[in-house]
Amino acid sequence: MNRAAGREYHGIGHAKLLLFGEHAAVYAYPAVGVGLPDCTTLWLTPNGEDAWSAPDLPPPYRPWFDALTAALETEIPGDAAAVRGRVRLVSTVPVAQGFGSSAGLCTALAQAALRALTESQAVADRTVWSLANRLERVFHGTPSGIDTGLAIHQGVTAFSFHGDELPSARRIDGGNFFLVAGSVPRSAGTKELVGAIGSRMREGDRRTAELLAELGRIASDACDAIPAAVDVAGRINLAGLTGRAHRALEALGLGNDRLNQCLHLGMKAGALGGKLSGAGGGGAFYLVCHDRESAASVARGLAESGIVDAETIRSVAIQNGATA
Repeated sequence: MNRAAGREYHGIGHAKLLLFGEHAAVYAYPAVGVGLPDCTTLWLTPNGEDAWSAPDLPPPYRPWFDALTAALETEIPGDAAAVRGRVRLVSTVPVAQGFGSSAGLCTALAQAALRALTESQAVADRTVWSLANRLERVFHGTPSGIDTGLAIHQGVTAFSFHGDELPSARRIDGGNFFLVAGSVPRSAGTKELVGAIGSRMREGDRRTAELLAELGRIASDACDAIPAAVDVAGRINLAGLTGRAHRALEALGLGNDRLNQCLHLGMKAGALGGKLSGAGGGGAFYLVCHDRESAASVARGLAESGIVDAETIRSVAIQNGATA
């Protein structure tokens, strides 16, 4: 008998913003990101039947539902019947915009399913992370573990790779600054962009390897710069790292004219610096701001420009390593 049947279990996965180390992390260089307040919340009610249902699933998630639940059953084959049932989902994470909507969905589903399996709310974060990352293969083929890690770990987090299934995650405390993020349409998908760099690396392209190493060094430097970003000098230093990283990412062929317009407009409105965030080719970006007033000015300027979807604009305060 399925004792979980009829009971409702919930899971939560947060949005993310990759600050430093995109693409380089695929080659075991460090990366730094932050989990955002936006989240995907999923409720799972096992019903002891042979089919999944999601009558109220938001349209952007429908194309992925069958593949994702099939992947879940593959990952827990002996226990699939114990979690199969009705799914409800609510999300404030922009979909396919570079904010980790797929990672948030996978994390929410993994957490709810594991809670149903154990009939307990107390499931270890690492266990959820492992299952969520395996589920995200549906979307990204060979995910690094960073996006699903940020969906679980709140605040600024550094990731390092040691050959294990998942990277290690370390919270970065300190820092007091503001970020303004947004998103523009992409000219290519994540798989395509990652695959193109992978092809160049397999061909032994020296310039590509040098740029990835530079991105890794910048991510490492950011681990020291973020806690020191508590005054003007510290914030300017952090913003300088974003500029260096963005130039390296553009040299890798990951730039986007519309995204660059947003960065230019943001700095004209008072931001100290900024860069793309994630796979590139458009998608998410962020700008570093000195204080709340300058962040508000930057966000307003971007919204009024008409070149960025105003619904994707987020203003995030980082205080002592946490989002406030």
